[in-house]
Amino acid sequence: MRIFTIVPRFFGKAVHIWLGLVLLLLLTTQFTTGLSMARNPATISALHGFHTSVGYVLFGVGLVHAYYGIGLRFFGFKYAKKKDA
Repeated sequence: MRIFTIVPRFFGKAVHIWLGLVLLLLLTTQFTTGLSMARNPATISALHGFHTSVGYVLFGVGLVHAYYGIGLRFFGFKYAKKKDA
């Protein structure tokens, strides 16, 4: 279970930082899709499936982001070691 307490790195940054950026993009997509559905009710049937799927992905990415963030702050998770170039 030790592997779940090591925060991996991706392009030199911890993965929870990248997940935060992905969350921002997903939240923006969710918001704009919802606005377009509210403004034009004819698009509800076309965008409903996409809007729902983005919501599920947003929830999943948010859980992983929170797991690593809370683990680093409160439970002593460690960053993965940097690889020497």
